[in-house]
Amino acid sequence: MKWFRKQTAPAGASVQLRETGHHPFGLLGQYVPMRSGEIRLYRAVREAVPVVDAAIYKLIRMVGGVTAACSDPAAERGLGEFLRTVPAGRGQYGVNAFLEGYLDALLTCGRAIGEIVPAAGNREIAAVLWGRVEDGVIVNAAGPSITAQCLRVPASNGHMAAVFARFRNKPSLDEIKAAWAGFQGRAQELALPSAPKQFLHYFEEPDRPQTRLDRMTEGGMAVCIGRLRPDTQYDYKFVCLSHNTLRGAAGGAVLLAELLCAEGYIQRR
Repeated sequence: MKWFRKQTAPAGASVQLRETGHHPFGLLGQYVPMRSGEIRLYRAVREAVPVVDAAIYKLIRMVGGVTAACSDPAAERGLGEFLRTVPAGRGQYGVNAFLEGYLDALLTCGRAIGEIVPAAGNREIAAVLWGRVEDGVIVNAAGPSITAQCLRVPASNGHMAAVFARFRNKPSLDEIKAAWAGFQGRAQELALPSAPKQFLHYFEEPDRPQTRLDRMTEGGMAVCIGRLRPDTQYDYKFVCLSHNTLRGAAGGAVLLAELLCAEGYIQRR
């Protein structure tokens, strides 16, 4: 009696890998570390294995950030303001932003680069910066820091994203909602046939937007936003939904053609 049967087909991969023509794991056989070469390999492996990338982000989020606690209320407010607003480079602000970038490099590469920049006179801290390990150069960037994560769920159409945002001058919740409600793009100004009258729709309900309920808003050409609320790591977080076929591929192409015609780039002969 045979208790074991010879396997005729190779077993599937136990770890999900992204499809790629030249996978970084194929380099390990002949790999020899040279200066910053191993850093590029570390980042390539993280990009190729989604579970590794997700685990690193999870560890960073579990750190929880830094808060100030002082016996003097005035000192606590001042220190808290410093921790929240100190420039961290790359258009980001706050010690928590510095820690996120620093830990990202440390967990990925095994080492990280950080620098405390003193103000004139060396009596105050002007910035707390972090840099990428492979070049060792810290470069500032302009604009707010925004990170987004797409939520993949079984749905025929519709892309839902969770967005986290930090601002240099933090607006209020009402100011953000008013900016969304009053937004008018070029398509709305020209009243293009395929353009939604209201491009951004904000839902006050705590369980909206939902893919099946809201993806066809304004004929599928609008973007639906909801659940705007403060975040512990960033200033705010919210979710948004768009129709990937109507707003994205096919409808977006039609809208672009209408814009080209309205602006005079395409003319009838």
